[in-house]
Amino acid sequence: MIDLTRHHIKRLRFYWQSRGRGGSHQDRIDLDLEAAGLITPSRVGYEATPAGIQALSDDKARTIEKRSPHNTLASRMASALRQQGRVTWENIEFVIDGHPQAVRPDVYSLVCTKNAARMAPTVHEVKVSRSDFLADLSNPNKRGGYLKIAARLVYVAPAGVIDPSELPDECGLMEEVTEGRFRCTRRAKSRHVDLPPAVFMNLILKPGEFDLP
Repeated sequence: MIDLTRHHIKRLRFYWQSRGRGGSHQDRIDLDLEAAGLITPSRVGYEATPAGIQALSDDKARTIEKRSPHNTLASRMASALRQQGRVTWENIEFVIDGHPQAVRPDVYSLVCTKNAARMAPTVHEVKVSRSDFLADLSNPNKRGGYLKIAARLVYVAPAGVIDPSELPDECGLMEEVTEGRFRCTRRAKSRHVDLPPAVFMNLILKPGEFDLP
């Protein structure tokens, strides 16, 4: 078995999703995948073999295991927000007109109110390592996408991972000091944002979580 790179996995997922109807690229990646028995020629291209489908499943399991600390921290942050009377969504995707790519906040939340002016839509972006934070810091386009759907953008990290002075001016910081207990180390600047109908439709199609009073 070859060592699968992210390019191999992306190509293999393409053939699995297209079910043999997506054509072929006929390059080194296809050659590697076919030689390993992960894809097989179809009538109009390639399709994933049972071994290829298993390779995708194994890659998904590794990704979930790798992201577990990230996801559990996001869930604890969401729980803390619900205790404050907010409705939360975890890992929900938004497609925004005029923005080059979809955005997927770790935690998105609104105040549970019928008054649109008081909803205070907020993105909480979770970082569990310095490298993860620094990679995000170098991507202003990603932050710009979040600010199209949120009045506030707040980073969430274990205590000591992020120095507040490193943050862009508009961003806040919540630190987890003990499991499930957070402190606000820096408040995010609040700004007005008009949520487009497509955002509300997303929130309707994937109902959020909230705690009953």
